[in-house]
Amino acid sequence: MEKDVKELLGKYKNVLEAKNYSPETVKNYAYFAKEFAESGYPLTPQGLVSYLDDKSNEWNKNTVIVRYQILKQFLEIACGFSKSDFPASRWRKAVRLPVFLTEKEAKALLKKAKNNPTHYAMISFMLNTGVRVSELVNIKVEDISVEDEGITVRILGKGDKERIVPISQKLYELLKKTVIRNRTSGYLFTTHDKPYNRSWVYTFVSRYGRLANIKKRVSPHVLRHTFATIALNNNILTVPQIQKVLGHSNLRTTMIYATVTMKEIRKAIDKFSEAILE
Repeated sequence: MEKDVKELLGKYKNVLEAKNYSPETVKNYAYFAKEFAESGYPLTPQGLVSYLDDKSNEWNKNTVIVRYQILKQFLEIACGFSKSDFPASRWRKAVRLPVFLTEKEAKALLKKAKNNPTHYAMISFMLNTGVRVSELVNIKVEDISVEDEGITVRILGKGDKERIVPISQKLYELLKKTVIRNRTSGYLFTTHDKPYNRSWVYTFVSRYGRLANIKKRVSPHVLRHTFATIALNNNILTVPQIQKVLGHSNLRTTMIYATVTMKEIRKAIDKFSEAILE
């Protein structure tokens, strides 16, 4: 590899690491950037467009969209291009509404998990806090703080960013009865004295979803969406409050949930119709 390309890739990796991207993400992004840098296409916005035009014959649409965002970032960071240097992109990620469970479905899921106290506690925790599965499996008993003003849990999120999330007394009592017991340290959720693997959590959450006859594909991330949607639908939390609990760095990420909370809108429309229709 030419020296200047090595320098560009090194600069890119350094910035990603400074932004607290995970080692795996840095590795993958750098690989994609290296692949582009060695392709022979100019390291320019137009060169990127030509590169992806050719690759679109062998990659699916989602792959092209993701690579465009990563390589656009690479050119901005390593080569000094600005956002205005890039032509209007036809590779835009479609905005999809989040899949979430209704309250009835969430209760049915919990009912199926009740015979396994640890699984029941984990699903309850995800539904009550909206934590990511990667965050869930790394919570330790000592991360839970019981103070006069309330109970909180320290969550280590994306990019090693910490946040404090309140938990209810009811959830805490469930945790004490099922997974904490007399412990004062160690991982909160364990199996055979080892922390749960994320894939295990995906597997049993999905299985309970099928047992509950839920037609949607149930996953830990669906439980995260469920927490946010139910909280908004029932006016329990505001969008900024949900942003803080979920650990979103950008409010726009949280605003997607506002598009699916139609309950209050329907009430308003019904009230409006009652006022003007005979």
